[in-house]
Amino acid sequence: MTSNNIVGEAKNNNIRVLVTAIGTVNGGAVVDELHKYSEDRIYVIGANSTPAYCTVTSKYVDEFYVFPSVLDDTDRYLNFLLEFCIEHMITHIICFIDEEVELLTRNRQLFIDKGIILCLADHSTVFTCHYKDIFSKWVKENLPAVWIKEYTNYSDISNIVFPVFVKPIEGRASLGCQTINSKQEYVQKMEETNRFSGYIVQEKITGDIVGVDVIRNRKYNQLVIVQKKELMRNSNGCGTVVEIIDNKEINEICVSLAEKLDLNGLINVEFFLSESGPKIIEINPRLPAGTSYSCLAGANTVINTLLIAEGKPCEFDKIKIGAKYARRYETYEM
Repeated sequence: MTSNNIVGEAKNNNIRVLVTAIGTVNGGAVVDELHKYSEDRIYVIGANSTPAYCTVTSKYVDEFYVFPSVLDDTDRYLNFLLEFCIEHMITHIICFIDEEVELLTRNRQLFIDKGIILCLADHSTVFTCHYKDIFSKWVKENLPAVWIKEYTNYSDISNIVFPVFVKPIEGRASLGCQTINSKQEYVQKMEETNRFSGYIVQEKITGDIVGVDVIRNRKYNQLVIVQKKELMRNSNGCGTVVEIIDNKEINEICVSLAEKLDLNGLINVEFFLSESGPKIIEINPRLPAGTSYSCLAGANTVINTLLIAEGKPCEFDKIKIGAKYARRYETYEM
C-alpha cells in the first residue's frame, strides 16, 4: 500500500492521532500501521490506564499518557478526553474499548465541533451492535437464518433446552460469559444475577469460529470482507492462529449486514460455522484483536478506517485467501 492518499492536514504538517487503550491486544498493530503508512506525517499519541513500564506499546508511540478508565465515570472521562484533545491538537481518535466506542460515537458532534475526527462507525451501528439484547432482536428481525435462539421467559425452565450460553448485555473479551449445562446450574445463576438482570440467555451453539472484518466506504461504494477462521484461540476469546478463508455464505451474510446497518466504517462480525450453517455470535463495531491479521491479508483496516472517516476512498490490496497467521509472545525491557 502506498501513502499517496494521505489523510488530512494538521498543524506542523502532522496528522495527530490519539490511540487509546494501546495496552490491548491490537494496540501495537494499530500504532505500527499508522507509522508504516507515513511516519513523517502521522504523529501518534498513545494512552492507556496503566503506566508506561506496564505498556510495551508505549515504547513505539511519539508521546504516551496515562488515562483514567472510561468505566469509572463516563461523563468525567468524556470531559477529560475533550480537554486533552484540544490541548494536544488531536485530529483523529482510534479506540478499542466497547464502552468508549459507544460513548464517543454518541457524542460525536462534540468532537466535530472541535475539528476532531472519530475513526469509528456511526452511532446507530454502534448502538445496535453494542447491546447484546438489542442486537439479538435486530438479527432475528433482519437475518433470522443466522440468529441464535434467545430465551426471554426465564421462569419457564421446562421449555429451555440445555446447555445454554449466558453473556452480559454489555460485555467484552468473554468476561462474564458462561455455559450452563443443567437446570440446577440455571436456577443458581438466575438467583445470582437477579433473574439474569444485565444478561441474555441463548441456545448453546458449537462450531468453528470465524471472525470477519467488514469494511464499507459508503461514499465511494467500496466493500471489502476479510474472513479469519480461528485455528487456535485463547481464553479471552482472541484468535492466536487464523486462516484467511472465503466462505460464500458468510460473504453474502456480511454484504447484507453492511447494507442493512448502512455501515460506514468497520465492524468485526463473529460467526459459528455450525452444522446448520453460519450463526452470528456478535458484532464488535471497532477494530478487533485480530487487526494485524487483516492488515497482513491486504485490507489495512487501520488506515482505511481513517480514510473513510475523512470521506476519502479506501486503498485495498488483493486479499490473501488461504494465508495463515499466528501470534507470538515476546519479552521487552522497559
